[in-house]
Amino acid sequence: MKKQNNAKELAKENVTRHDITRHCEERSDEAIQLIDCRVGLRCACPPRNDEYCNGNPPTRTLPLKGGREQVSNNSGNSQSLINSNHFTHLTHSTHFTHLRKRPAFTLAEVLITLAVIGIVAAMTIPTMVQNYKKREYSTKLKKFYSTMQQVVKLSEIDNGPASQWTPVATRQDAEVLQKYWDTYFAKYLRNVTDAGTSIDKWGVTELHFLLSDGTRIRVSRPDLTSPFAFAMALCMNGDFSGTSGKDAFSFLLTKDGRFIPYVWDDHINKDLNLKLNEDEEPYTTDYTDRDNVLRLCKANNAFCTQLLFLDGWEFKDDYPLKL
Repeated sequence: MKKQNNAKELAKENVTRHDITRHCEERSDEAIQLIDCRVGLRCACPPRNDEYCNGNPPTRTLPLKGGREQVSNNSGNSQSLINSNHFTHLTHSTHFTHLRKRPAFTLAEVLITLAVIGIVAAMTIPTMVQNYKKREYSTKLKKFYSTMQQVVKLSEIDNGPASQWTPVATRQDAEVLQKYWDTYFAKYLRNVTDAGTSIDKWGVTELHFLLSDGTRIRVSRPDLTSPFAFAMALCMNGDFSGTSGKDAFSFLLTKDGRFIPYVWDDHINKDLNLKLNEDEEPYTTDYTDRDNVLRLCKANNAFCTQLLFLDGWEFKDDYPLKL
């Protein structure tokens, strides 16, 4: 009779063990541990609906000395189970294996992403630098033109109309040029530093002055037969080797006292128009015609200052020179 009862208990235990094992395999994606208090199995099943403890509440494990564990349920009962090393093996084979399978970026994916970022940066950074220079130069040109207009008006109050100022009689004498500058301009400008003199490739003497914003002014006497009394160039790059229309912009003081962007009729009629092909339309001296001035700017960069003046000192998309 005793053997019969043992056989029934063993059969019941095997059925329960099989059921729990199958249930745990079906629910192996869960990360909550469950210990069956009677059979002694551990799996990753949620304890909410798994009633395998003869109606008892779900159980949890408590550590014991000697490498064994104790099971405690909500009713306060506890009992020893199998060696904790066995539980550790089961836990690692279910719960921690699941954690190791989390997705991550591969080295190839990271390298491809960095390459794409580098290509995009190489395409966009030059444009950003170009746009920044355009805004910077535009601001400085507006400021310079406005300042020089005011300087001429202030000087006329003390020295009479600009059309009556004593002209510079030579293009080579630095002292005469310096005197003209000191008399009619220097005292009406603030924070201007003398930066020396130079002689251009035509033998014309030039004076250089450094402004507080880092730009420089190059002044000289234009052709004595021209209608201009004084020539200035605003240099953006801090020295005087800039390219006209790109980082150096030319202005003129006319003999009748107007401070204007560079325009010169003789330069058009005696130079540029003589170089045209037969099928090309001649340039005109209409400096308010933007299309005409745009063509002049492309033919001779000195006229680009007038183009900027017509565009409100802004560098439009069709501006011929890249800064």
